[in-house]
Amino acid sequence: MLGVEMTLDFQKIRENVYQRHQPYQNLIPATVSYQTQGYILLIGPEDSARLASALLSNQYKVTILATEAITNQDQAHLQQAMDVSQHCQVYYGKLNSVKGFLGQFQVSVNQQQQDIELARVAIRQPHFDLIIDLSRQPILQQDLLPAGYFYVGAQQSTLQQVVQDLPDFIGDFEKPRYAKINPQLCAHSNNDLIGCQRCLEVCPAEAISSVDFRIEIDPYLCHGSGSCASVCPTSAIEYDLPPPMPLQTYIQNVVADYIQHTKIKPVLLFHAQQHQSATLTKQLPSHILPIAVEEIGVVGAEHCLAAIAWGAARVLIVNSEAEMVSVTEALQRQVNLVNELLLNLSLNNCIEVIDSNALCNDNNIANLAAYVYQDEVINALAIADFGADNKRQLFFAALDHINHQTLQLERVIEVKHSSFGTITVDNDCTLCMACVSACPTSALVAGNDTPSLSIVEQNCVQCGLCQQSCPEKVINLQGQINLQHQQRRQAQLLQQEPAFHCISCGKPFATESMVKRMLTMLSEHDAFKGQSQRLKMCGDCRVRDMVKDVIDDPNKQLR
Repeated sequence: MLGVEMTLDFQKIRENVYQRHQPYQNLIPATVSYQTQGYILLIGPEDSARLASALLSNQYKVTILATEAITNQDQAHLQQAMDVSQHCQVYYGKLNSVKGFLGQFQVSVNQQQQDIELARVAIRQPHFDLIIDLSRQPILQQDLLPAGYFYVGAQQSTLQQVVQDLPDFIGDFEKPRYAKINPQLCAHSNNDLIGCQRCLEVCPAEAISSVDFRIEIDPYLCHGSGSCASVCPTSAIEYDLPPPMPLQTYIQNVVADYIQHTKIKPVLLFHAQQHQSATLTKQLPSHILPIAVEEIGVVGAEHCLAAIAWGAARVLIVNSEAEMVSVTEALQRQVNLVNELLLNLSLNNCIEVIDSNALCNDNNIANLAAYVYQDEVINALAIADFGADNKRQLFFAALDHINHQTLQLERVIEVKHSSFGTITVDNDCTLCMACVSACPTSALVAGNDTPSLSIVEQNCVQCGLCQQSCPEKVINLQGQINLQHQQRRQAQLLQQEPAFHCISCGKPFATESMVKRMLTMLSEHDAFKGQSQRLKMCGDCRVRDMVKDVIDDPNKQLR
């Protein structure tokens, strides 16, 4: 019924839907605090830094670190630079590093072959509050720079704007702690091996790091872009504004309510908070439902797929050209994955990323009326009523529903560079089970009575820890999504072989291939030379045989 004419009645219905369903707000979010007192460090060419210091009022305590050659050799220019900066301390040296954030910048400098913490020497403080970087190239290179760091270069207009904004950065501040991490769910490492690094790859602020084989998020550096939570395959990282479950419930309720009162499948439009939903609701065509999120990077494949299953005809995601490249690329990968899956199910172009210019004026907003999806397949799709405890369950529940309602395919779809898939095992596998102990999601399962290795494909996040831990190097990752939902949820056999029985007591203790490998590698070792039959014994019998050998001939161990 998407072809019916939109009227003012539909606008009113949409307004009523939003009145009945309020988005979840974390009214008391966890926060982090900043404190600054006006200690400013100017870094760059000495003459540029000296002249810049003249623009700063006496309320600031200014230090200059000259790291580059002067920009102008004119004597009058140099004299002016010296005259206006008499109140500043100037230091020279090679810059080693700049670390930190607003109120906590630590600057290491090499002076006369000695590394020093400049703040402790220059201002008798452990850190600087603010940094103005006048260098030819930025000292800090991350996409999202830490609060309190300003790159100016040689741009006078930028410098003047920074000087004008500086008073806003003096005092006490708080900001939300955007993301939280559950180390128990994280697939980054196990047994001192490195696996999943997806969050490290997408963070534009370099706020995420691996410390002692554990993922840590620096809440002071975090800008809340949300892409880390979006790409995390295990829900170890969760975005907290809002938490994922309330957001999913809100999406489901809004779509269901709209369909109940209009009999029309709406188009969902995810947008960042800077576009006010109340304003958009009045401006947008009445079949488009805006869904505000703190940052657009929060939107993941599970949201898009679930929205279609819950009754949305299409999903639009508003992205800005100013968005960080890493965030945009991560978002586009999520969208491409969902569209590839839906295309296999005869649903075309259901998810689309559109530019934020589409919301910048009334004419562009009116053009969104063209986003009406009249595909018979999606109109006939029954509306799902499922929930889920985590993003992975939500993703597969939505996919299985859509598949059941469309083509009911029972095949495997290859998906590269994703967190879905299985593994293959070469015939040289000895079933040592190192991979099982390394798997952080319990996707790999060891056999009980018979030596075997199986995988529960739905649990595999393609972290690679099994591959890293395999001593025989016989494991290969295989990115795919299995549409046979029963098979995907059950343990599928990868490798199996008969057990080797102890030649002394008859107890099974290893696989035949494992014993064969031990004989090849250890039979000439000093501990087993002439006694290779012990390698065919279980651990208990091997010890008993060694003890008996000593009792029978006590001097043998001394010869």
